[in-house]
Amino acid sequence: SAAAYCDPTSPKSATTVLFTATDGANNVGTCTMTVTVQDDEVPRLTCPADQSIPTDGGSPTATVTFDLASVADNSGMALYAVTDAQEGAFPIGASVLTYSATDASGNVGQCQIDILVRDDEAPVLTCPNDITVDSDSGMSFATLTLDLPVVADNSGETPSATAMRDNSIWVGSNGFGCANFSDANYATAHCSGLGDPNTGIVAAEACVACGGGEVISASPTPTFELGDTLVTYFATDSVRTATLIDGSAVTTGDNTGSCTYTVTIVDNQVPGVVCPLSQMRFTDADLPFAAVTLTGATVTDNSDAVLAAYAAVNDVLVGPQQLTGLPRPEFRYDG
Repeated sequence: SAAAYCDPTSPKSATTVLFTATDGANNVGTCTMTVTVQDDEVPRLTCPADQSIPTDGGSPTATVTFDLASVADNSGMALYAVTDAQEGAFPIGASVLTYSATDASGNVGQCQIDILVRDDEAPVLTCPNDITVDSDSGMSFATLTLDLPVVADNSGETPSATAMRDNSIWVGSNGFGCANFSDANYATAHCSGLGDPNTGIVAAEACVACGGGEVISASPTPTFELGDTLVTYFATDSVRTATLIDGSAVTTGDNTGSCTYTVTIVDNQVPGVVCPLSQMRFTDADLPFAAVTLTGATVTDNSDAVLAAYAAVNDVLVGPQQLTGLPRPEFRYDG
């Protein structure tokens, strides 16, 4: 006969088995053997769901807290999972968080989740103050080097800015300008033929494609016509690609911010008026005066407008003669 007992809570339960045999003379012989049961089964962990969270406002990181993983083990013992990272600030992109639990036999079970920190925050642009500038001498425009905006982004990078100016005729017909194209959905909803949503610097390109404006290049130095021009600056942060545990790729970033300011060009230049040559006339026959037909003065203006010079004698309008209804001026001989 034989008997054995095993302690299931012991990682290596060694049990001694006693064998006995009795003969007819009631002599008893015995021997023993040892049975060792070893636990080589790892704990089974069930991880919480993957996390996808935006960065904290104005920050390149997100504050991440961990949910608990559940653990089951064949030993029946209560086990708890630990993580390979601490709760707190996680950078933009994907991080792998590993949960692990170890049983009394030293078996380690693991599971992993993705923690994706998204950059959903657009760059913040602070445009220069509105400016008013005189037109270039003799010109109907001003040659102007634009001041750049101040650009800040939560990612820590400093995206470059692209300047646009609105097409005033197009804006008048559609009711909105290029600044609206910083919203990708707005761009596609209001401009036919663009296809997929336009983001980033493409927003500026979308405005051009739509006819809403043009990119203002730094070279050659741009010119601005008389009147108000609305300038929109766009800036877009970088696209970041991350690979998840399952091998799929995700992107974040590519956010566009904008600001606008007004450039006003004013005309403070007086028209140039060149009078006709002075005239000497004899009095009309038997009259103390001479009726004179005045020739027009030559007028030039930086605005390129067609202007006429008006002649007046003693504050009385007397010319030019092209104006119908005006009497021919009479210039009297004063002796």
